Amino acid sequence: MIGLLLSAILVTGFRRNERWAWWAMWLLPLWGAAVTATIVRTGLVDGQAPPSPMFTGPAIAALSTALLLISAPRFFGRIPLQATATSPEA
Repeated sequence: MIGLLLSAILVTGFRRNERWAWWAMWLLPLWGAAVTATIVRTGLVDGQAPPSPMFTGPAIAALSTALLLISAPRFFGRIPLQATATSPEA
């Protein structure tokens, strides 16, 4: 479900370089870190191998954080267009 919702954000606002979408995409690294923290907090049964989210959670968090930081200039590096006071007709 999280993947579906984040995909919807990517297809709509993120592709249009809307800042709200960039901020909303930070839910992915937070989710990856939260999954890992939850597993660490609840612990494992003795002799049980760690579940795969123990490894994929930090990987998703690190990769998505890096990609969001790389894409930040697209969202925050632009100078907004302003109407000029002088026009060719004046």
